[in-house]
Amino acid sequence: MDQKKTNEKMDRSINFFGLLAMGIGCMFGTSWLLLTAGWLDRAGGPWNVVLALILCLIVELPLAFAYLEVIPMFPLSGGELVYSYMAFGKFGGFMAAWAGIIMNGVIFCWETISIMKVAGYLFPVLKQAPTLYEVGGYPITIPSIIIGLALAICIITIQSNGTNFAALISKVLTTVIVLLTVLGIIVSFLHMNPEYLTIPATKSAGEGSLSLLAVLTFTIAGWETVAKSAGEADGKTAKKAGLALVLCLVICVALNALVVISISGLIPWTEATGLVAPFIDGITSATGTPAFGILLLIAALVGIVGVSNSTLYGASRIMYGLADVGLIPAAFKKLNSKKVPINCILFLGAFAVITPFLGQGTFLPLIDVTAVATIVMWILTFFSAVVMRRKYPDIERPVKMPGGNVTIVFGIICSIFILGTVLLPFSPGSIIWPSEYILTVVLFLIGIVLFQLRDKSLSTEEQKKMILGEAREME
Repeated sequence: MDQKKTNEKMDRSINFFGLLAMGIGCMFGTSWLLLTAGWLDRAGGPWNVVLALILCLIVELPLAFAYLEVIPMFPLSGGELVYSYMAFGKFGGFMAAWAGIIMNGVIFCWETISIMKVAGYLFPVLKQAPTLYEVGGYPITIPSIIIGLALAICIITIQSNGTNFAALISKVLTTVIVLLTVLGIIVSFLHMNPEYLTIPATKSAGEGSLSLLAVLTFTIAGWETVAKSAGEADGKTAKKAGLALVLCLVICVALNALVVISISGLIPWTEATGLVAPFIDGITSATGTPAFGILLLIAALVGIVGVSNSTLYGASRIMYGLADVGLIPAAFKKLNSKKVPINCILFLGAFAVITPFLGQGTFLPLIDVTAVATIVMWILTFFSAVVMRRKYPDIERPVKMPGGNVTIVFGIICSIFILGTVLLPFSPGSIIWPSEYILTVVLFLIGIVLFQLRDKSLSTEEQKKMILGEAREME
């Protein structure tokens, strides 16, 4: 390979901890702080929430196991694009990538809005700012614009300064949020009243846990970000990227379960359901020390920055993967001096810069649509692993899905269940009929239109060589 070709490729420098940081950073934002009251209310008790989290892990593990198999096979830029392309061809690869761009891109934009909510708790004076104008009934203020813009510009700057720098920031942020959350859990366990944990549930275990599971599945998401990072992992780490992905899922489920138990041991869970941030209120009340609450709010702010960093990273790497094989304009292949896809970063970043001016009213429907995009990525990857076993039986598989055919069958059942929870109108976790169904169709139709504008001069075999490299031609 000539020097020019080498210079056009991104660095492979992320280590195993960097992969973990990217995955946990994308998953562990503010749900543990701001959604737990709703979880307790919907499930009807803390142990029902814990059961729902365990069921969520069980449902998502077969899909994560598919990534465990395919990432070491193709530790390349583009993640789901690569696996789906190899299994289903150009259109399948493109649609998996498009779903990833929707999911990661919308969440990145959303964080520039949600950061104001946490900042408002930390600095109450911000919530007293006068309204400049409203969009969809939601106020836009000067602080919300300034803080959202600051986050967007900060993340764009981090990403533009190289993979090593972005990974370092992710490591620091993930370490901070996990340590602060664990500190909160330890303090909670030292001050909890065990009797609170025996308060009866208002729903049966089956009813409560399944009701929450329907909406929980898409909250415990983001672990697939590790797949996008594999293309920039060092040689040894790339083969272990699937393991990092599974660990991210397990760690985040465990931390969320411990937070719910902590809350329910500090204050009666029936009271916690009426609070906005029960973890903070419980610790502050039990210890009499507001500093603990402030630390958790700081952790939430750190979590938002971490999610923003991971989602922009994921979306930009998928775009780069599409450009690298001629499925979108070659301009998105451009790397800056730090060997990162600068045009992808700036293009996606531009939407985040606009978002604070549009506000929550504009982006709430898009957030719901990300649930559909997420399941499209997961299911296409799962079935890619299954199809490639038949299509390319001789290709090296450093890791195989644990459980073999049993996992495959169970994964198919889980895929149908997850898809049903988001698309069936009577499901508690479904998107809103008909507006969000129409929005979902429109967004995926845009993807189909973009697919038609691809470079059609490249054959499938040429693109396969571009994806895999000349040293790994498929038969």
